[in-house]
Amino acid sequence: MNFRELNIFLSVCEYGSMSEAAKHLYMTQPAISQAISELEEEYNVKLFDRIGKKLVLTHAGEILRDYGKKINLLLMETENTLQNISDTKAGKLKLGASRTVGTYLLPKIIGKFLKLYANVELPFCINNTSEIVNMILNSEIDLGIVEGPIHSDSIEKKTFVR
Repeated sequence: MNFRELNIFLSVCEYGSMSEAAKHLYMTQPAISQAISELEEEYNVKLFDRIGKKLVLTHAGEILRDYGKKINLLLMETENTLQNISDTKAGKLKLGASRTVGTYLLPKIIGKFLKLYANVELPFCINNTSEIVNMILNSEIDLGIVEGPIHSDSIEKKTFVR
């Protein structure tokens, strides 16, 4: 099953007929029927009882409908979360700082940052410079702010404050 087939199935459930679902999905009715038949064959279950021109969900169809709705909600939530991260409205930035920076500068920096980006998680740790460097090298933190020298060519260095 793929998302296309799932959405076709959910549309048939919503509109109560394959022809109505076809209209709303801008597809042909035979294409809708084919997708439903393929789902039924793939899982070896009937999803609808066809009573005259009326479609009635079977027990298997009800289960697929319920899970399908949950899957679509999770997909939308995932897309929204990723979009928020992309727009820097949400996310997580793991920060490390050496003792002096962490004690005297970091609280003000974090306060200002969180006013701008309230939905960003900002876990941080304070340690000596060499430990912060090791944490960066081991991908335990995303950013380190230190006052001591950094003796690694693997770390990009920028002067923050003099």
